[in-house]
Amino acid sequence: MRIRELRPMLFCGTFALATYVVCSSQTEAETFATATALHQQTGRIPSSADMWMLRERAEFQKWSKQGAALSEKLKQWPKLVAYHVGNVYVIAINSWLRAGESKRTALKIVALNTLIFAAWKLPRLKPFMMTHFTHYALSGKSYTMLTSVFSHATFWHLAFNSIALVSFAPSAFRALFDMKRVHAEETGIQECSPIYHFLAFYISGASGALYAMVMGVALCFPNTSVNIMLVPIDIPIGVAVTGTVILDVVGLLRGWRTFDHVAHLGGAAFGLFYFWWDEGRIWEYFRKAAQAAWAEQEEANAKKA
Repeated sequence: MRIRELRPMLFCGTFALATYVVCSSQTEAETFATATALHQQTGRIPSSADMWMLRERAEFQKWSKQGAALSEKLKQWPKLVAYHVGNVYVIAINSWLRAGESKRTALKIVALNTLIFAAWKLPRLKPFMMTHFTHYALSGKSYTMLTSVFSHATFWHLAFNSIALVSFAPSAFRALFDMKRVHAEETGIQECSPIYHFLAFYISGASGALYAMVMGVALCFPNTSVNIMLVPIDIPIGVAVTGTVILDVVGLLRGWRTFDHVAHLGGAAFGLFYFWWDEGRIWEYFRKAAQAAWAEQEEANAKKA
């Protein structure tokens, strides 16, 4: 096998490793800070659910403070304008908070996807986008396997993926949280939020990231039903996922080019591996390593003090 053919595989492996190291380390840092704050408040060792609730309260308090600051500024505005601006702010923030951390994370990814889509529509940027945000297996470039995750050529492609991401993110968060809870019973390693686990999984899924997530939800919640766009019929998620996989296999064999069937099938395979075979063991390994590194750092800081 030539170096050119090995390069994409080496890039994927190295980038996935780096992603899991960074995300597990950030999870450990935030879990330590959240657990310390809760322990000081309650005097007991908090669970993952306790820390998740504290994060939601902190999010509410953050936006409440910003709302109070906005109210002070609006006092200098004309009353009618201030009234409507204040109402819009309250409605928007209430919707944001009710969305929960899972949908908020998905919406941030959608915002990034939308910015990249807007860049596609600028004629001056089109050559740059074609070069750096479209992946071709024979191009010799590896980093486009990452940038293409967030790139959409058409509005309907962006819209469909955005709706699916926001719709399935809560279930994916729940599945990752449940997997971590099972491992926590064995290892005692708690986690304040699955947000970084979700991001590590999503980014490592390459261009089939959304398919990987949907496959994971189908495996963890097999009794779930879904609606396909413009078809007002509940379909068991297992049937829907099986149908799309068969469609992609047929499309690949027949050479259809409307969709990226290889990316879809690769994502489905990654989701199958991650949720059915691995069941969170890879993430738990990195969490143990991050916790050990964090403990060593704390011990070194204590000796210096």
